[in-house]
Formats: sequence, C-alpha cells, structure tokens
Amino acid sequence: YVALTPKVNGPVYVDPDSGKLSASYCQDLEETAEAALQVMLRAGEISGKKVTVDPNQDVNATSEIVCSFELVPVGTARKISGTIKFVKKPGN
Repeated sequence: YVALTPKVNGPVYVDPDSGKLSASYCQDLEETAEAALQVMLRAGEISGKKVTVDPNQDVNATSEIVCSFELVPVGTARKISGTIKFVKKPGN
C-alpha cells in the first residue's frame, strides 16, 4: 500500500494505439510492488510473492488500476508427531 500510494493521482501513460495501459507503466507498477514485498519476504513475513498488472485496463474510462497480488503465507507447525521404535541397529 505504502509503496504504491505515490502513484495515486499521478500520470498514467497509455498505449497510443489501444488506449490501454502501456507495458512500461505496468512493469513499473509491478517492480514497485515487488520491491516492497521483497522486504516482507526477507523478513520472513511471507514465503513467496507475485505481482501482476493486466495491461488491458482502460484507466481513462474507470480512473482505476487493478493490481493482482499473490502471496504465499508462512506456515505454522502447531503439532509435531514422531514414531519411536526399538531396533537392533539404526537403519533396520
């Protein structure tokens, strides 16, 4: 949220032929969000991430850009189980 806030109310460059988002603008948004999520990944807050911005959006018609954030959560081991058995030697 904090990383993308400076992009709100800023210029959005569109493809002059289609009127849709330009590839470079989509890439800029994706890289900005990925960098912020990389901090969370290094801190151990998430296990993985992916950000996608569909260029087929008409920001001039909607004034909105939809980004897709896929986050892989960190798991929690609430229980650990094991088996104990008696053997003549380990590995048998």
